[in-house]
Amino acid sequence: MMAEEGTQQLPYVRETVLKKRKVNEDWAVKNRERKAAKRQRRRDDGKGAIKRPEDFVREFRNKELDFVRMKTRLKVRKLPPAETLNSKLVFAIRIPGTMDLHPHMRRILRKLRLTQVLTGVFLKATDATMKRLLVVEPFITYGFPNLKNVKDLIYKKGRGFLDKEPFPLTSNDLIEKALGEYGIICLEDLVHEIASVGPHFREASNFLMPFKLKCPERLQMKKKPYKDGGDSGNREDKINELIENFEVILLNLAFENLSDQQRNMAESLILPVVRGVAGKAAGELVKSVSRMCGIDGDRGKLERQLLAVQCKLADAEEKSETNPAVKRWMKDLKAVAYEADDVLDDFQYEALRRKVKIGDSTKRKVLGYFTPHSPLLFRVTMSRKLNNVLKKINELVEEMNKFGLMEHAEPPQVLRHRLTHSALYDSTDILGRDDDKEVLVKQMLDQHDQQNLQVLPIVGMGGLGKTTLAKMVYNDPIVQKHFQLKMWHCVSENFEPISIMKSIIELATNGKCDLPDSIELLRRRLEGVIDRKRFLLVLDDVWNEDDKWNEHLRPLLNSVGGPGSIIVITTRNQQVASIMETLQPYKPACLSEDESWELFSKRAFGRDVQEQEDLATIGKCIVHKCKGLPLALKTMGGLMSSKHQVKEWEAIARSNIGDSVKGKDEILSILKLSYKHLPSEMKQCFTFCAIFCKDYEMEKDMLIQLWIANGFIQEEGGAINLAQKGEFVFNELVWRSFLQDVKTIQQDFIIDYFPELSFGVTICKMHDLMHDLAKDVSSECATTEELIQQKAPSEDVWHVQISEGELKQISGSFKGTTSLRTLLMELPLYRGLEVLELRSFFLERLKLRSLRGLWCHCRYDSSIITSHLINTKHLRYLDLSRSNIFRLPDSICALYSLQSLRLNGCSYLECLPEGMANLRKLDHLYLLGCDRLKRMPPNFSLLNNLLTLTTFVVDTDAGRGIEELKQLRYLINMLGLYNLRKIKSTSNAKEANLHQKQELSILRLFWGCMSSYMPGDKDNNEEEMLESLKPHSKLKILDLYGYGGSKASVWMRDPQMFRCLKRLIIERCPRCKDIPTVWLSASLEYLSLSYMTSLISLCKNIDGNTPVQLFPKLKELILFDLPNLERWAENSEGENNDVIIFPELERLYMNRCMKISSVPESPALKRLNIFRCCSSFPIFSLSPHIIV
Repeated sequence: MMAEEGTQQLPYVRETVLKKRKVNEDWAVKNRERKAAKRQRRRDDGKGAIKRPEDFVREFRNKELDFVRMKTRLKVRKLPPAETLNSKLVFAIRIPGTMDLHPHMRRILRKLRLTQVLTGVFLKATDATMKRLLVVEPFITYGFPNLKNVKDLIYKKGRGFLDKEPFPLTSNDLIEKALGEYGIICLEDLVHEIASVGPHFREASNFLMPFKLKCPERLQMKKKPYKDGGDSGNREDKINELIENFEVILLNLAFENLSDQQRNMAESLILPVVRGVAGKAAGELVKSVSRMCGIDGDRGKLERQLLAVQCKLADAEEKSETNPAVKRWMKDLKAVAYEADDVLDDFQYEALRRKVKIGDSTKRKVLGYFTPHSPLLFRVTMSRKLNNVLKKINELVEEMNKFGLMEHAEPPQVLRHRLTHSALYDSTDILGRDDDKEVLVKQMLDQHDQQNLQVLPIVGMGGLGKTTLAKMVYNDPIVQKHFQLKMWHCVSENFEPISIMKSIIELATNGKCDLPDSIELLRRRLEGVIDRKRFLLVLDDVWNEDDKWNEHLRPLLNSVGGPGSIIVITTRNQQVASIMETLQPYKPACLSEDESWELFSKRAFGRDVQEQEDLATIGKCIVHKCKGLPLALKTMGGLMSSKHQVKEWEAIARSNIGDSVKGKDEILSILKLSYKHLPSEMKQCFTFCAIFCKDYEMEKDMLIQLWIANGFIQEEGGAINLAQKGEFVFNELVWRSFLQDVKTIQQDFIIDYFPELSFGVTICKMHDLMHDLAKDVSSECATTEELIQQKAPSEDVWHVQISEGELKQISGSFKGTTSLRTLLMELPLYRGLEVLELRSFFLERLKLRSLRGLWCHCRYDSSIITSHLINTKHLRYLDLSRSNIFRLPDSICALYSLQSLRLNGCSYLECLPEGMANLRKLDHLYLLGCDRLKRMPPNFSLLNNLLTLTTFVVDTDAGRGIEELKQLRYLINMLGLYNLRKIKSTSNAKEANLHQKQELSILRLFWGCMSSYMPGDKDNNEEEMLESLKPHSKLKILDLYGYGGSKASVWMRDPQMFRCLKRLIIERCPRCKDIPTVWLSASLEYLSLSYMTSLISLCKNIDGNTPVQLFPKLKELILFDLPNLERWAENSEGENNDVIIFPELERLYMNRCMKISSVPESPALKRLNIFRCCSSFPIFSLSPHIIV
């Protein structure tokens, strides 16, 4: 026992804390001495002062006049009862003025605790208090503060009394000691008591010392009432403007202080960067190469330094708000972290290169010393790079130690994977807009006889649901039937008549407009396209305030449209509506409390959080702060769905959401709070979306792959987990309304000239307020417009998108650019080179060695870019879609880190590099629309990490056959097999193991090449081949082209194989006499049969045991060139007369079906198109609602 007492640990105080205490003590001594000297000077100056008698008389008269004026004010001014005031809380400030006051006024000021000039206090608005304020009104100014300013004053300038000693509000323990008996135990409770004027307001107010303020420029010390242009008197809500102009000292004591957090959100993105680099430094791949090179010690030092920095970043983020040096340090740290990431990627690249090029061959290892990739040269180079990074890191660590940062171990954020798929495309989130829709529809229909073009504006603040309301009106069945032509165009901030006219032409013709930018040519084209039809045009998100509308578009559209044509615009700006309107603007109201609660609870409850009485009570408080704004309600609901504890809900409810200034900033404060609670990975993914311009339709898969390429999503257990994690992040951002308008483009949508590329593509958009939020919290992404306006200097930009525009103006923004990580270009390549100020395209001259993602859609000289891709060895994402390239260079096979390669729509591409099997990290290969592709590279099975393979062209050469698919076990989504007639035997076909690839949802089988689907010869044994290609039973789409067999295979006659099938296309199968047994499928919605000259009946062998409905869920049926089709079902009239065919069919297209003489009597049929069929069709007996 004695030994234990003798070894007790001495109290320990950090050296940085001791230094701070010493500095503060020295400053306090000097400050006391300075004040004492100042008081002594005043005493010396006051000695022997001579005052004339008339001075005493004048002072006495002034005091008496003040007293008389005070009595007059009390008689003349009638104060309203305190109950009728806007707020129960008053903030009063003593303003500069006369110091020698009447004793009565001095006594009142003392009771109000306003004895010193430029001090402020909180008061309770009672009748007695308002009377006292009126008495001393010439010497004070007062008003009703909002919650934001209450919090700012207390957090930033608050001081309290404890044992008659003042202290700053830096400890909740001291607050609890002083006010604990009243239930006030922390700073948040104190703010709540003051702001709500609670039962213990008097004790809380007396606890606070009067706030010491500094005079802002706006306070001119004019001795007139505020309403007459002076300073004194009642400012009501205008007191908030004065408070915000006072110079205050930031303390940043609580995370609920949202205004402070907003200034620091950009810096908060550094934490996941440092964490990711530290994790990469600890990776086995980097360790193995560093050990081999003998520099593992330096790698370990880098790892330890990054971990040490990581522990102090949380404290650095707080101090960066008040200390510019810390803020600059964090910026430098982020740049060095990215540089370290490049160095570590060099190690990973070398490890992958050696695995591919050397493997286990001793001979190659020896010969490797005599190549440019010599291990000795690599060691010297990497040692120099690593030492350079370490030197910078060490300097930053030394600088960090001078700041006295404290360690703060942040627990790792685990993304809880929840099921969110059902919410992505749910339209039931629309509440409270049915009445608005009915009013607008009626107003539009009432204009049916108007000869002039009518413009109906929908006006409201951002996040109110204007676009949603316009979509409801646009898709209303009555509106769809009333207007002959319907078009939707998103304008956003760029109101250009030429682009709008081109968009109208494309929407009206469902094709691309290639006319030059000439208003006259476009006008003539519009006249022919619209041709006096009654049209509905929705112009969404209009910002234009100039006269382009009246000068160009209004007269043009008025002259080409028919009677009753209407343009609906959505805008936030009342001025825009007044310029364009012909009808009274419609202003939708915010949602009611009940509707708001219903919308909020749909998002907040029902996933991981169950609705409880205590959570519901707190949730209604949060709903009230959202003020009926749908975007805010959905965003906050998505945030609360991730909170499981009552205290977490209470913390959100106590924050100052919804209490900032009105308008855009009001909803942005709500959105920023939700952003603040995102995990760090999601923050990076969300802010990256700002690389795209507003209203850009982002492809989901492309977005996820770019996130992964930039390292925003860290690898955990292989490519599948990585893809699943990216899918979850996307779904979570949608659930929380950071992304919206998620939809899957169906086959009737056209992307440029390749309609087949668009099927099943999921796209999304960002609300423009969310886009503003992403730009506000991060400066890493820039678009063409921002570069032109010089909003984003090149040293702060890591991700850039370049599109058509004044490209010469942004060339200066790229001077000195060395570390771009994402470059998206959609323009002719020679113009892209002009932007980057190059005479020839050498990426090494661009110094883009840090590039992770390159997205280049250009139709001219595309081969230039492909010839120098080796210089971007860290490239992970490459998209050259719609490029005029004939072949990819062999140098692309040295991009060992490449994860995604997109070549969709490269219609001139003939072959892929022979060494593509070297790309062992490749996860996604897109080859849709590559019609001239003749064969695949050899040894394709080595790419066993592939998840996406849209196209595989079978060849007879060794290493290029269908058996190469055997090792590709993880394929998902879509697989298209071409040249199946070149399969050598059924055993080879079985080796593809299609039935084991359970994640495939789309299977396309082509017996011919990509440019020709003609069937093969009769003796090609294709029926056995098809039987060997049996897939799993969960397919959603099956396409069959050029099949030469006379009957369907055995597995096609099994109804259980098609229980999930939604689309079936069979084309150019002239010998086939039957189709798969899909007429019993309860999921099939789309069926297309073309060029099947031997087909006689759709359904065969229908007997009495067959269910009464055939094709029960089919929506669309296309029959083209079926000359021998005679009946819909065999034996349906004989054995079972109760069979119903196509009960839900909506669209029927028939062409060159000469023998079929009847149309199925479908009650849901809406559109019927018949060309060159039997003349005895009973068309005139059809229902009048069917469009023929």
